[in-house]
Amino acid sequence: MIKNIVRDPLVEKALLEDGFIIAKNFVPREAIQRLADFYDEVRPHDELEKFHFYATTFSQNIEFRKRVKAKIVEEIDPSIQKLFFDYKHLGGNFILKVPSKSSDLIVHQDTDLTDEKLYPPTN
Repeated sequence: MIKNIVRDPLVEKALLEDGFIIAKNFVPREAIQRLADFYDEVRPHDELEKFHFYATTFSQNIEFRKRVKAKIVEEIDPSIQKLFFDYKHLGGNFILKVPSKSSDLIVHQDTDLTDEKLYPPTN
């Protein structure tokens, strides 16, 4: 049986029936701006220019990836706590994609890092 992590039973019902929920203004604009400023400060600009696509998870620098995850969690966790309980942050990364032929992605599904029979993955 999948463990419930959603605070509001109506939201949980919608998530289970529809497969998604819309949480308008979920993360405050100020937090989003702080994340954008942080990302602009730390991202390697040459990677984006070379490949037109960059994800911080590509970095070989473990401390950098930890720093990115910590900042993302710091900024979004207060919002997440309003909807969910008893959850774990498994990751946190930035992805930037510039529109171009060299950054095209095929339709894909990202891998979940949980046992979906026990824990509901949420991206």
